[in-house]
Amino acid sequence: MAVTISGTDGIVGAGFTVDASGVSVTAGVGTFSSVQGSGANLTALPAANLTGTLPALNAASLTSIPAANIVGVCTSGLTKTGGFGKVVQIKHQIFTTVTSTTSRTTAASGIEIAMTPTDSSNKLIFSGMIAVGHEKDTSANFEVYIDSGSGYAVAEEARGPDRNNRQRATTGIGYNTTVDDEEYMISMTPIHVILDCDNTNEHTIKLYWHNGDDSSRAIYLNRTHNDNNAYWIPSYTSHFTLMEVQMS
Repeated sequence: MAVTISGTDGIVGAGFTVDASGVSVTAGVGTFSSVQGSGANLTALPAANLTGTLPALNAASLTSIPAANIVGVCTSGLTKTGGFGKVVQIKHQIFTTVTSTTSRTTAASGIEIAMTPTDSSNKLIFSGMIAVGHEKDTSANFEVYIDSGSGYAVAEEARGPDRNNRQRATTGIGYNTTVDDEEYMISMTPIHVILDCDNTNEHTIKLYWHNGDDSSRAIYLNRTHNDNNAYWIPSYTSHFTLMEVQMS
């Protein structure tokens, strides 16, 4: 049985029905001293009207959340791939010296940067861009050397594997053909290596280089081979960053 109440006492056209399915207000506003039960079917609730403490929720089924709406601090439950850490300290260096070499023997390029780690279990990340110019028929190879208190030694983890007695390097521009126009070019060569902190002594990183070809021709830092001061030949610089990273 349903009970329907209607009238005009302050509510024009109101319809108020009570039956086995519940209470229905078909027009006007229903006012109650209290409401109990599930709010599962409530919709369009104004955010300004929500009060109280939210329970702990599982967000596993949430999708398409705008990045701008994600705030807070992640503390657990993250899947870590390839290491996860924070930067402990950072240094930056701009190398503007113009220099060259024709030697096939690896030697210091003049680029070096140092840092004293706070913890021997941390890592050093050395990265940057090297402005390399070259004469034709050359190969510019770079290797990372590091001294943590026992003298400079090549960082084995920072160069290519030993394959058929081929030259091993950290980065470079490979072999350049005999094209005259290449002698006006600069190759911005990236470098990025991760090194172990052997101890908490000062760690000095030096970048060594050599011309891997046997032509005895020149390779350059921060200039082209045909550097004739023409306005259309830019002036370049090399730059590097060294970071100590705490791994977790």
